[in-house]
Amino acid sequence: MSRRPMVGRFFALICLAKVAMTAGEASAQGTERLLDRTTVATLAGAHGPNVVVAERRLEEAKAARTGAGVLAPTNPELSVYAGPRWQTRSPDVDYFIGVAWPFDVSGAPSRRIDVADDRARLAQSETDAARQLAIADALDLWASARGAEERVQLENARLALDRSVLRSAEVRRNAGTTGDGEVALARALEAQGKARVATAEHAATAFAARLRVRVGLVHDEHVTVGGSLLPDEPRPLEALLRSLKTQPVVLRSLAAARLAATDASLQRRAGWPVPRVTAGVGNDPETYLHVGVDLPLPVYQRNQTNAAVAAARRGTAETEYQNALALGEAELRATYAEYEGAREAFITLDNASAAVDDAEHLAMRSYELGQTGLTELALARREAAAARSARLDAAIALAKARIALDVLTGAFR
Repeated sequence: MSRRPMVGRFFALICLAKVAMTAGEASAQGTERLLDRTTVATLAGAHGPNVVVAERRLEEAKAARTGAGVLAPTNPELSVYAGPRWQTRSPDVDYFIGVAWPFDVSGAPSRRIDVADDRARLAQSETDAARQLAIADALDLWASARGAEERVQLENARLALDRSVLRSAEVRRNAGTTGDGEVALARALEAQGKARVATAEHAATAFAARLRVRVGLVHDEHVTVGGSLLPDEPRPLEALLRSLKTQPVVLRSLAAARLAATDASLQRRAGWPVPRVTAGVGNDPETYLHVGVDLPLPVYQRNQTNAAVAAARRGTAETEYQNALALGEAELRATYAEYEGAREAFITLDNASAAVDDAEHLAMRSYELGQTGLTELALARREAAAARSARLDAAIALAKARIALDVLTGAFR
């Protein structure tokens, strides 16, 4: 077989690989990530800046368990000394080698392990709470960004109608049915429309930039904010109240109460004296062996200060837990009421959307037929635009009210 066809095929494969890589890079650069409600919640819960910091703190708390169950708070001690004794012309050498080994019989090592585990559980609950808040913050920003995108569409549609009005005004002036004043007014309305579009577009860009950071995306990644603002219906209030104890704030308070109780038990046991078993061999001038026990007498120090503070802290933590339950119920009822109010407001404005469209269409039709002037049309269109803007604001408020309800009930897990 000739080598030339093989070499040709080899170079052809290389060229095809380069073309495929170039196409892949171009495709990757041209793609945009769609940020809808689910994607934002997932990214913020996994890569949000505050979540990353909370997870690092959780690792710190878990690391505190290392060595927590050692048998004594102090290490064994080795004593070695030697020296001459001048009783004769040739001095004798005395020496002593001893070991003092502390042995904790209070049961505190197992309590230290329990305290380390409870600290890790508290850190885990704080991480979960931080994740909930990060998701809520990102979704709240997503609702604003999504609303800004829809506002751009509203303003573009309004600008298109402004331009149509300007063309109608110019046609009527050329026909002699109106004057230059009406055309000037139409141009002013078009200029206002252009300004509103520019403001809306830059606001949408700003919200998207802030949202990108909240979900942990790189700065040069292209994103598109999408999804529907209108949320699904939540569970009934009574069902949410039954799951009150799973709220992130309540779970954190419960973890803190358990830690305080475990620490109080540890501090009581830490007041017990730690005996030390001692053994030593020496020469003075005869060789001898000593074995004994050193036992501190708990006369002045029984760890009473730390035990008293830990007991008081336990009472405080239990009170905080009970308050978290009471405040959590009140906050849940209030947030649910705010959600229902936002939902009713949106439904009311949404039901009027058809009437708003009809009013604007009829006003525009009357102007085109010469039955009304531009001033009446501008007034009707301003009211229609205000009604559409109010509906969009209500949709954003409804989405944010549902997000607040979800984060309060711990829905993002």
